[in-house]
Amino acid sequence: MSVTVKNRSYEDLQVWQKSIDLAVHIYEMTKNFPSDEKYGLISQMRRSANSISSNIAEGCSRDGLSEFQHFLSIAQGSLAELKTQIIISQRIKLLKEEKYTIEGAKKRLNESYEGTNQEIDQTKTLISEIRNEITEALRLLNNDKS
Repeated sequence: MSVTVKNRSYEDLQVWQKSIDLAVHIYEMTKNFPSDEKYGLISQMRRSANSISSNIAEGCSRDGLSEFQHFLSIAQGSLAELKTQIIISQRIKLLKEEKYTIEGAKKRLNESYEGTNQEIDQTKTLISEIRNEITEALRLLNNDKS
């Protein structure tokens, strides 16, 4: 995949599309969290998930590759935050405890957790690939200037 920022919409980027899917998945996953987590993990997880696609879009809309790379780095940080919040949710049994879900929803949440981890790993890989390509493009640009 060749990375160019100009004349390219962030909506065409697979990593942006995957990050949107991930955000939707997180919204669905947190629907069954208890209401006392509304301003805690629910809010944090949703903001982290939204931040990933938002930073990819903003970076792609900026003027240069180095700015794009900077925003991809921020998106990668948001991805790490989200994974941490999912681990916390699992450890405090928000994703498993029968008290918060009916049996069928409980099963879906556990499946959802596994699917979300896969989506996070895929998004992280795509972000890393784009960052590597940008680094190489910047190196080549700097060599051309010499």
